[in-house]
Amino acid sequence: AFWVLMRAIREQKMWAYGAFAFVCALLILGHYHMAYFLFLALGMWALYLAFWDSERAPGSNPFVALGLSAVAVGVGLGITALQVLPFFEYIPFSPRAEGGPNTGWEFATSYAFPPSEVFTMLLPEFNGVLDKYWGSNPIKFHTEYMGFLPLALAALALGDATRRRLVIALTVGAVVFLFFSFGGHTPFYRPFFELLPLLKKIRAMGMVFYLVAFPVSLLAAIGLDRVLSRAVPMRTLLIVLGGFTAFTVLGAAGALQGLASSLAVPERAEYVLANAPELQKGAVRLLVFVLLGSAALFAAATGRLKPAVSVVAMVAIMSIDLWSIDRIFYQFSPRADVLFADDAVTTHMQKTKEPYRAIDAGNSYGQSILMKYRIPNVLGYHGFELRTYDELGAQREGWRNITSPNVMDLLAVRYVILPDTQSIPGFHKVVDKTATAFGTTATLYERDTVPAYARVVLNAAKVPADQTVPTLIDPRFPVNGAVLLPDTSTSSSPQAQPPFAMATAKAAVTTWAPGRMTVAITGAETQPSHLLVSENWYPDWKATVDGKPGVVRRANHTLISVDLPPGAKTIELVFDSDTYAKGKMISLVALVIATLMTLIPAFASRRTA
Repeated sequence: AFWVLMRAIREQKMWAYGAFAFVCALLILGHYHMAYFLFLALGMWALYLAFWDSERAPGSNPFVALGLSAVAVGVGLGITALQVLPFFEYIPFSPRAEGGPNTGWEFATSYAFPPSEVFTMLLPEFNGVLDKYWGSNPIKFHTEYMGFLPLALAALALGDATRRRLVIALTVGAVVFLFFSFGGHTPFYRPFFELLPLLKKIRAMGMVFYLVAFPVSLLAAIGLDRVLSRAVPMRTLLIVLGGFTAFTVLGAAGALQGLASSLAVPERAEYVLANAPELQKGAVRLLVFVLLGSAALFAAATGRLKPAVSVVAMVAIMSIDLWSIDRIFYQFSPRADVLFADDAVTTHMQKTKEPYRAIDAGNSYGQSILMKYRIPNVLGYHGFELRTYDELGAQREGWRNITSPNVMDLLAVRYVILPDTQSIPGFHKVVDKTATAFGTTATLYERDTVPAYARVVLNAAKVPADQTVPTLIDPRFPVNGAVLLPDTSTSSSPQAQPPFAMATAKAAVTTWAPGRMTVAITGAETQPSHLLVSENWYPDWKATVDGKPGVVRRANHTLISVDLPPGAKTIELVFDSDTYAKGKMISLVALVIATLMTLIPAFASRRTA
């Protein structure tokens, strides 16, 4: 992205704007959070190239360059429309919607990079690695470690006079995004949090650190160029190398332990002490690479080694240095057919015709593993569940509502998995205690009566949002007697009052596939009724009732309800997104535009060459 934008603005290569559109699309289709801040960085880069770059073409119009860059970003965004438009449509229904459970300052600033951990850029053991981690985040499965040579070379780049503007721009970028990665640990983040669109829906600002590592790497390249050209004053080289050496010697001598203890929150003090041996060993490890790297830098800067030999030596030292830490984060697992081997419990459920749901009440399969077996799981983790589903299950309170008999009925829970034998009212054991591939045990229970995935309900009542879930989990509420609609619903159904009459017609799902199902009704009601389906409602669900368009509503806080006229027999439900269809068309048009933006200037330049 940085390179192609440089070709476009600095070198005035018109084809590069088209290429930049494709690059922008690939960035957006990767990870929205990472792309968000990368586009901020690219905006800063574009401003530098247009107004301050000492190598830009003379007489070039900076505003034209910025305008074309903005057009390229817009076309790139258009390429992603088939994914981005449905995503934006989803946001109001997500846990991160305004007022949702995953919102607010505390959520948005969680998993930032604490300033007290800045030493891990050079000495990862300072705050502990993996299970030795004692910092303020709940978990940390990564490191910001950059290695001695990249940091030393970046420091040597700061004195470059010939590329001063570029060095300043890269340094400013590294500092700005370092403060972004700190998140709420400094006041710097608050104005951006309040003013930048959608930033309140993003957390884990520590991920932005890659935009610190990137400019530091570019500075390291400039520093290496200075060293190889023998442009670094010996005094500067000795000061830089001496500073790094002094730091590592202090660590090897155990003198950094006091600093670590002073930076830790009191409740983590024992973890800091437990990490003391690792900190000292890590400093000794680093000292070895500082001495080797310093020798290579000194030899290169004084001409004792030829440039090619110096580069080979420094690359080898840096690679071994980085690998000595990075290897800790590698985990090698058996192949999927071994790691996720079938057992008696999963085999039994895989033979069951969908739709149904299972609940792993004893965590025999972890959060998400049942997904691999294509077994519909009540819980699990994917991060993009609907806010209403979270609220129905009381996700913030540990999913306490999920085991409510009413909720299990509404969600069509057919199977319960427990680690051992246990009596469950309304369920019977179908698979004895068996060993899983994950070192746990699982026992499978099936409901005595197969729960209805679709049911006909005669009555409806409009209920305020804050009363819906408490009403549903109340044991006195008859889940087959009434559907609860939002008090904002446009339904004209009479407001039902208990006792509720029960429907005589029965509903059965005759065909089912993800995003499509057919429900057949036996018997008939003489009055309008409602089809309640144990599937999450979303605006893109559409229904036909006996071949005519039906009305789909959100009922029981998160489920689907279809208005039924008297005598209804067949209901077709299809998940069909108009937004996705519109997005596909925009993506196609944008792809054509980006292709023309790339190819036409490229061919034109060849003809004039």
